[in-house]
Amino acid sequence: MASYKTFQDLPGWQRARKFASRAEEIIESSAIKKHWKLRDQMLGSSGSVMDNIAEGFDRSSNGDFVRFLYYSKGSAAEFQSQLFRAIDGGRITHQEFEELSREAKEIGEELGKFIKYLSSYNPVN
Repeated sequence: MASYKTFQDLPGWQRARKFASRAEEIIESSAIKKHWKLRDQMLGSSGSVMDNIAEGFDRSSNGDFVRFLYYSKGSAAEFQSQLFRAIDGGRITHQEFEELSREAKEIGEELGKFIKYLSSYNPVN
């Protein structure tokens, strides 16, 4: 595995950053922005994907990093669930739902593979 010096170097964090930015664009340009609680929850969960990767990386412990990657993966799933509330309430288009849902799912899968790799490389007790 490549050696990363900062969390910003991690491809998964970079992808999560782009995801959070795109999610915010759609949230703020859709009817979600008028539904304050859902808006705040969606902005929070999409941002938590990248934030938890960063926090775990800087803990300088493989076990902590893996734990925070699980949190990040959970935030991606939480965002997917919130997307269902948004589309069921008619607040986003089907295309927006599909785009964000696909990206959140792919990020979750990528994090799962990274977790598996890190766990086999240096098992967490």
